[in-house]
Amino acid sequence: MKISLTQLQQLSTPVAAIVYSLERSIYQVYIRLPDGEALLTEDTGKAFQRRNLQSVREALLSQPVSMLQLRQHSAYDEMIGQPVREHDNLLQLPLSLEQYP
Repeated sequence: MKISLTQLQQLSTPVAAIVYSLERSIYQVYIRLPDGEALLTEDTGKAFQRRNLQSVREALLSQPVSMLQLRQHSAYDEMIGQPVREHDNLLQLPLSLEQYP
């Protein structure tokens, strides 16, 4: 499921945005909707990607976003040969919607 920046702007109620930290400082955003998470896209249909969190904040500043979270899945256990765990190796942190000074 996908949602464009224009479609996000048109939502009547604020939603949560989850920023996924991918390899080498690439950030993608998913929007939590009532029927699941949707990948945020540019109006061209291309996935919304930024190189730093400040750029993500700037792009979401005018959007109806009530909460911002950062998620990162770590492949560390796999890289060092640890056995597979029951639960994901997930780091999830709340982020401020405010800009850095």
